[in-house]
Amino acid sequence: MRSLPLRALLLAALLAGAGGCRPKVSPQRVYAGAAERVYAGDFKGAVKELTALLEREPGSAKAYYLRGMAHFQLKNFRMAADDLGKAAELDPASAGLRYQAGVARLELGDPLGAVADFDAALKVRPEAPEVLYQRAAALTTLGLRREAETSLDRALASRPEFHPALLLRGYARRGRGDRQAALEDFEKAVALRGEDSRGYVGRAHVFRDSGKRSDLDRAAADLDTALRLSPGSVDLYPDRASINLERYDFDAALADLSAAIQFNPRSAGLYVKRGRVRRDRAMSDRDPAGLKLAEADLSRAIEIAPKLRTAYFFRGNVRDLMEDLKGGLADRQAILSLHPRDAAGFSGLCAAYLEAEELGEASKNCDRAVELAPRYADPWRLRCTIARKLKQLDRALKACDAAVEYSPSWDDAFYERGLVHRARGELRKAVADLATAAKLNPRDKGIAETLAAVQAAQAGGRP
Repeated sequence: MRSLPLRALLLAALLAGAGGCRPKVSPQRVYAGAAERVYAGDFKGAVKELTALLEREPGSAKAYYLRGMAHFQLKNFRMAADDLGKAAELDPASAGLRYQAGVARLELGDPLGAVADFDAALKVRPEAPEVLYQRAAALTTLGLRREAETSLDRALASRPEFHPALLLRGYARRGRGDRQAALEDFEKAVALRGEDSRGYVGRAHVFRDSGKRSDLDRAAADLDTALRLSPGSVDLYPDRASINLERYDFDAALADLSAAIQFNPRSAGLYVKRGRVRRDRAMSDRDPAGLKLAEADLSRAIEIAPKLRTAYFFRGNVRDLMEDLKGGLADRQAILSLHPRDAAGFSGLCAAYLEAEELGEASKNCDRAVELAPRYADPWRLRCTIARKLKQLDRALKACDAAVEYSPSWDDAFYERGLVHRARGELRKAVADLATAAKLNPRDKGIAETLAAVQAAQAGGRP
């Protein structure tokens, strides 16, 4: 949150009237000296002087204001909010005092109190853009996104080129699923301040939401730009890695995550993400050594955060691929011991039992996963595989159609549906699905070999 710059504080402080004089030092001189201390960065000295002044002049709104701002700079947000609130009570006609009190309360973690302060400020200045923006930030923290967006609409009506408000409204619109409106806000933010990385980041998130390959490419390009503009923004590396993973650019994703881990070596989430990338690359390259590296990353994540469900989920999958079925089953059971209604845990159990050819148990767990999360693609794909193995091809096709619908950028969904079409003798459709899978993940040797075999069968007129 932003407060007034120190130069502005000093100017405001020195605008006080002369006031009553005392034989030694007048309150005005003490106040001016405290303002000088604030300007010089001596916030503790300013607090000490202003505290002594307030013992003599308990009705000085200016002294409470300046001491509140000194506390704010010291990150004593509770005392800052109290002082700024007191100043606003003493001078209720000042929107600025109530606004600064709201900012302090927001920093303190009291968004409800902050909204009350901002509303009071708006009674004095009804369309103040900065107040409306901060009010929206507080409302967002409270989960009141629609109300926040309305506040941002008012701020931008008053100041159309208010960059922070455009960014916040873009995320609000994205949160309610209006991708086009969100994109318009981020486009305006980029056009307004092309040197600011935040507009590119917001636009990248909107592009990513579509799941289309062309949009994923645009999202990656935007994050490339954002990282050039803000190379110290470490959190952008895992963001870009996730997009690169969805683009099946494993090497780029791995480089991003390794860079992020160098900055934050105890982030369990980063090890999970790198483990997943290593798993996917190892599967595509048929590289058993890569699976061991993936397992090591995921085990490190569990070591750092023993209750991190995603680490158990991916490690269970890696252990399946390494034919450690007992270990894979144990990881899925660990998820459900932590989260008994976790759809991913049941989907993982389904995958483990499918790997062990226990199709009845696999099917039961996939059904439970779908019941808990009807649009979760993984159990639908597994259902498709189970039905194909049972030669229930109509049922298999319906399950694969659902998997493709819910994860249109996922090569596995198209690959599995291609196998179903091949089993049904629909070679043209099989080729189309396998070609899509190969386009999504051109590195996967298994997809390429299966596609070549089906194309050869189609060319030879074989069923």
